[in-house]
Amino acid sequence: MEEKLEMLAEYKILGNELFEPMIITKELKIDPSEVYRKGDPWGNSIRKRQCSAWILSEECFDELDLSILISRLLKVLMPKAEEIKEICAKNNLHTEIGCAVYIDVANSITPILNFSEDIISKIHKLNTSVDIDIILLDSSPLSCERFEANK
Repeated sequence: MEEKLEMLAEYKILGNELFEPMIITKELKIDPSEVYRKGDPWGNSIRKRQCSAWILSEECFDELDLSILISRLLKVLMPKAEEIKEICAKNNLHTEIGCAVYIDVANSITPILNFSEDIISKIHKLNTSVDIDIILLDSSPLSCERFEANK
């Protein structure tokens, strides 16, 4: 069985006010991975988005080091750091780097969650916070059998 680890890192510019996320695209000249507006449907759910967002994402299936994904985001964002801070201040917006690490407990892959001083310095210059979610998945045969038995 090939062991894989999935990781996602997203830089989010968020606002509780009704702001137009595509204005950020125009001002930064960076195409986002996703945008949504406050009140938009949340996927196929009846839930509505609680804020508006402009999101730039990096996803990886073959890397163990989360800092590599964050570095890719920072490489795009750092030349625009001052513009990002100005846009956020002017529009009452805040920023976050949101990360998700999906770990299959049936294999022995362990992610690397270490950030260098350089990465921490750049995150600070962007005036952003970091949120890391670790999601444990269990695809072991025994777990799958238990799931099938409880249907």
